Amino acid sequence: MAWSINAIRIFVQAAPKAKKQIVSRHNVLAGGSIHQAFGYDEGELKLKALAVGETDATALEALITSGAVTSLVTPWATLSVWVTGVSVSPKLTTCQTIRADLALTATVYDVELDLYIET
Repeated sequence: MAWSINAIRIFVQAAPKAKKQIVSRHNVLAGGSIHQAFGYDEGELKLKALAVGETDATALEALITSGAVTSLVTPWATLSVWVTGVSVSPKLTTCQTIRADLALTATVYDVELDLYIET
């Protein structure tokens, strides 16, 4: 089963898991600093993927301006996510065979998606 976001097919190459802690740092005038932990920043997901064709690349870029919750379908589950960042850059290719329904000359794009999982 392929991955898709908002019914746009993506071919995930990496989905690294990273955990972050929210730490506030207050620099007092006398020097030194005080660190206070507020908890963990859960629910962030970064995907590195491939997208094929101008239509899919444009649709992925448009997700950043919608502000709406969208559906991320993975082989394991369907998640509700907000798209917080999209980076799309074309790859230097002469022929694509990833999607048979598109022309062989369709552009292949490297895509990085920053997602926040709705809990």
